[in-house]
Amino acid sequence: MATDRALTKPESQAFDAAEREGFGAPFAAYSRCFEVSFPNNTDTIDVAHGLGAVPDGMLKLVEVGGTVEAVTPHLWSTTVAYLKASAANTRARVVFITLRESILDA
Repeated sequence: MATDRALTKPESQAFDAAEREGFGAPFAAYSRCFEVSFPNNTDTIDVAHGLGAVPDGMLKLVEVGGTVEAVTPHLWSTTVAYLKASAANTRARVVFITLRESILDA
């Protein structure tokens, strides 16, 4: 069974600080940083990203043991995204991103 967890404040503090300092793109919204683990490469995991919008993609901050890929991104919802790993015992930290259409339309 694959697992995912939202990182606690101390673990995600650097990412949060960078976003406050203007590191984050002004045309995008980011989810919290998630650490995902895949005991085997046959598991597809559901990650409750919490964006409130369908993500346009994900940023992989760290990958160990294999490659993490999006699974059926056209089926992602406003609450859940699906991920899969290329190898057993893969771990990654990911952030989901959605573009802010109102800024892009301007």
